[in-house]
Amino acid sequence: MAVMAELNEVPDQKLIQLLSYIEKDSLHEPFFSEIVHLAINMSRTTSVVICFFGTPELSVVAAAGNILSEERAQLWQSLVRNENYIEIEDTLKHALYKFNPQVLDQPVMRFLAGMPVINGEGAVIGVIGLTDTKPRKFSGEQIQSLGILSRLITIHLETKKKLLVL
Repeated sequence: MAVMAELNEVPDQKLIQLLSYIEKDSLHEPFFSEIVHLAINMSRTTSVVICFFGTPELSVVAAAGNILSEERAQLWQSLVRNENYIEIEDTLKHALYKFNPQVLDQPVMRFLAGMPVINGEGAVIGVIGLTDTKPRKFSGEQIQSLGILSRLITIHLETKKKLLVL
């Protein structure tokens, strides 16, 4: 509850600041860095990454916390295959992940959560991925907040796409 209260103290100001990046023709880093910062504050996890699929390499556009290796970033593409949020409360108790070298690399990722980023056509193009070194479970409010951040990314990308056409 305190996390949502903290987020609710600044949203209008922060959203205006975030959406102002949409109008810039510069690279997306400031916008994505702000999204990562909001995700870290909302989730209190040790690591957040935003990455996009569909390019020859996975494109990590922003990360914070225990910076992920390229191998670990590849894990997100296998986790978020459809339009659904995924959460693994304890990877060491999960049949598919307890022996996965990407999970077991130091520091061990005990918690994984991923919210897909979906483009205007409905295709999964990326993910906001969160990890922690201890098991945990997100509240409904935290999942909802992560969904809002994912939609902000979609709005940002779709607006940039429209601006490029003009």
